[in-house]
Amino acid sequence: MLEHVTRALVALALVAGGCGGSSPGAHVACAPPECAADSTLLLVAEVDPPSDSSLVRQEFGSVTIDPATGLFALALDQQVTLKGTVLIGTGAQAQMVGATVVATRPSRITGRPDVVYQAAVSPVDGHYVLVVSRNLPQEKYTLRVTTTDTSLAPPKTLSVVAQEDQEVDVTLEPPLTLPELHGTVVDSLQQPVAGMQVQATTVATDSTAASVVSTTTVTDISGAFSIRLVAAPPDKVMLTATPTTLATGPLPSLSRVVDTTKLGPTNAMTAGLTMPPLPAAVEVHYNIVGVSTSGARVAVTPATCTFTADVSDPHATDGTTAVHQTASMSDPKTGEVTVDLIPSATGNRTYSVTLTPDPSQLFATMTTTVDVATAGGYGADIVLPLRSQLSGLVLGPDGKPLPSLMVMPAASTVAAALAATPATVAATPSTATAGADGRFSLRLDPGFWDIGLIPPADAMLPRLWLSQIDLNQDLDEGTIIVPSGAIVHGVVHDPSGAPLPHANVRIYTVSSGNAGCAADNQQCLSPPRLRAESPSGSDGVVSVILPSQPQ
Repeated sequence: MLEHVTRALVALALVAGGCGGSSPGAHVACAPPECAADSTLLLVAEVDPPSDSSLVRQEFGSVTIDPATGLFALALDQQVTLKGTVLIGTGAQAQMVGATVVATRPSRITGRPDVVYQAAVSPVDGHYVLVVSRNLPQEKYTLRVTTTDTSLAPPKTLSVVAQEDQEVDVTLEPPLTLPELHGTVVDSLQQPVAGMQVQATTVATDSTAASVVSTTTVTDISGAFSIRLVAAPPDKVMLTATPTTLATGPLPSLSRVVDTTKLGPTNAMTAGLTMPPLPAAVEVHYNIVGVSTSGARVAVTPATCTFTADVSDPHATDGTTAVHQTASMSDPKTGEVTVDLIPSATGNRTYSVTLTPDPSQLFATMTTTVDVATAGGYGADIVLPLRSQLSGLVLGPDGKPLPSLMVMPAASTVAAALAATPATVAATPSTATAGADGRFSLRLDPGFWDIGLIPPADAMLPRLWLSQIDLNQDLDEGTIIVPSGAIVHGVVHDPSGAPLPHANVRIYTVSSGNAGCAADNQQCLSPPRLRAESPSGSDGVVSVILPSQPQ
């Protein structure tokens, strides 16, 4: 079957060997044998099978295009079915439980997010079925099971090498057999604090994010809580208490490191959390404004404003830290933001505030500080600078303007792409469209950007990426020439070798500079860039346009 499709592709390539683009105004796109795709590009791909298929997404860490024929093939590997039961306890005391099973592995494309497959566990019979792509050598999945009711059992994590279909039964330990942390959350006067969500996590490091290693509960009317840790907890865990909607008034989040090696002979220990002595919160108003191109101040509407302050008791002896964080949107008409903040008992308290305007705004994201007085009221205006303006002129390989070309910014590093934190908002940057004269302009937050130039479909031209554009001030890129395109054809086939119709194929290029980066150095790694995307036809054939071979 595959040989039949390949012969058809060769015939297609020969037919298409002349010019592509028959629509009025279309540019010339060539195909082998007249020209070849740029062989200096490091190509990778992702394939999403059709939604009505039982197949799962797969990545291809290398795509090779035959320079003579312009043909390539994407053959989906055999997938693996993991199935089994998830129970709490064993034997006659085993308990069915609703849960979620998540299998995760690093992407085979450097800079792309981890690959995640997920399945639900039936609360009726405890069964799950999870289909994943087969592991390559040296690969494995991290399987994490989390109960739907997180107060029942802590998450359980195990490693699985998925080379063939297999049964993976997961037994969650009965909660009463697990290590216990119990205590109360109280205020500085030893009064109970209800409505605080309590859990324990690993202690985060610069390279490792925290993960939950306990059940999750909410303090009751007496401020009490009891959580169960995983069977073999880390020597140190971070105990946290976060206010929920059940808590009264603006409250900080509390955290402290707990040494689990001190669990007593009963496999339990007391570890309470105490609110620092804090004055009552006050209502504060700020006007969020920006300086327009004319120099006038105008209201920024809307903007997300996140206020954060360390409100820890400097005299705490158990290492408890307290952080107050709250967020609010500026008024869509006036640009005013109103928040409840906690002042200092003896004067002003300094909050860090991160302001993220809507991407359509002229004004840049900014982090600054504000001082909160004991009386609250109106603070000074918070003034945002203009976003930097990027402009340029885009021409086709024939020297003519490319109207309707889309300009799409993207972060230059994996770290920047993943930079959203609890104090920031991951706002999609604005895009722009070139005018009839091929000119474009758009405003972006200062920093380094990769800029994608996406010609309209009927132009029969490839995407072009401008890398590491330093946009710390207005910048005119001048004239940009989009190269001519080369039409290449591929076939997508399923694990049996049959053509796979209606699969969505995405072709990326990977920066050659990534070879000099450590696999976990997100500050160094550049994300892969989408060069082409197209569905396969009823015969499994996909045709895309890539930059032509440099002459």
